[in-house]
Amino acid sequence: MRLLRSSIHSLIQTAARLGLGLLNVKIAAIYLGPVGVGLYGQFWSLFGIFSGPLVAPIATVLTREIARIDDTEKRQQLIGEAIRLSFLIGVFLTALTIPWAGEISEWLFHSREYALQVVFAALALLPVFFNTTFIATARGTRRLKSLTVSELLIALSGTISAVIMIPLWGIHGAFWSLALSATLASLLLLVQYRNSGWLAQLLSLRSNANFRRDFLHFFASSIITATTIAVVPILLRNAVAGQLDLEHVGYWQAGTRLADLYFSVFSALFAMHFLPRFAEIRSRKEMRSELQRGGTRIIPVVVVGALLIYFLLDLLIPLLYTAEFLPLKQIMGWQLAGVVMQATAWYIRYVVVAKGFTWWVAATDIGFSLLWLGMAVALLPLFGLAAVSMAYCLRYVLDTLYSIVKCRQVIIGLPNP
Repeated sequence: MRLLRSSIHSLIQTAARLGLGLLNVKIAAIYLGPVGVGLYGQFWSLFGIFSGPLVAPIATVLTREIARIDDTEKRQQLIGEAIRLSFLIGVFLTALTIPWAGEISEWLFHSREYALQVVFAALALLPVFFNTTFIATARGTRRLKSLTVSELLIALSGTISAVIMIPLWGIHGAFWSLALSATLASLLLLVQYRNSGWLAQLLSLRSNANFRRDFLHFFASSIITATTIAVVPILLRNAVAGQLDLEHVGYWQAGTRLADLYFSVFSALFAMHFLPRFAEIRSRKEMRSELQRGGTRIIPVVVVGALLIYFLLDLLIPLLYTAEFLPLKQIMGWQLAGVVMQATAWYIRYVVVAKGFTWWVAATDIGFSLLWLGMAVALLPLFGLAAVSMAYCLRYVLDTLYSIVKCRQVIIGLPNP
């Protein structure tokens, strides 16, 4: 019953987010073209480098710890601690980034033209962390309605920013929209949660040393992980641009964006239901039962959806992008197969994440991201653009196998009832 409720809420928010995301994709394709879409992808990766080190600890640790306890006062301590820590670290990271904005722009775009947008991307860190705190709190407390509304408000903010700014200012508007949408989302969430009592935790002096230790532990590993995961696509785009051209970068970015939107259908359910559910399970038998029950329901749906998208590509590509993007068909088979394997790996790995194996998760993400980069660069001269998606698929095949081994070890370590 709980899985059904989570699935319904996940379907609602995912359908809306998917529709809004596809609208963003269409606008970018029309006004930016393949080359502009490729540059847009570089800026997305930059935003990931900025926000990733704190988004992951907030989203994972806060959700997990809130799900484990029932005491309201202790939950409030966790929320207050997360807000204070994320605010302080966010200010530090922003101050560290701003002096290097010109160099960052030069590295990403081979021009200092976008240095000001880099600065605004750094300034957007604080509202991003604020938004993530409320999302994690809603997940951990199983407030599905509040969570659904929050996710929709964040997605709507991104679409409003893109719809207004990309047609007016082109690629500059695309960069501005990414930086400003987080602030708009924060304003909307402030209205939503104005009477929740959570906002008062910002000034609360109550502290939770255990949470702070776990949070900072996760933050340390997350800096390395998030940076690696975000930098690898940047290096891949540079490799594709160097061996092929910028148009092929745009095709790959378009295919990646479509695959990511499809994967988000399931990643939302994983985070909403399975992370807090796996965190609260204490026995070996119950964990095995939950893992098997969820997997036999979710993974077949992922496969069927991927096949449906693949066979409809001739209709979907002109509809979602423009006819100019039809060459991305050559990579979508491998890309969608990779999404199926990614969903499988993530689902299995959430058992490990829920039980707090922080450094194993970090090492796995870093290792397989670097493996993807190495395989893609090695295969590019042989298979062209398809090499990047082939390597992506193989990366998650190996990731799935490795995650199965670790998940089995974690389950065996749980007590038998």
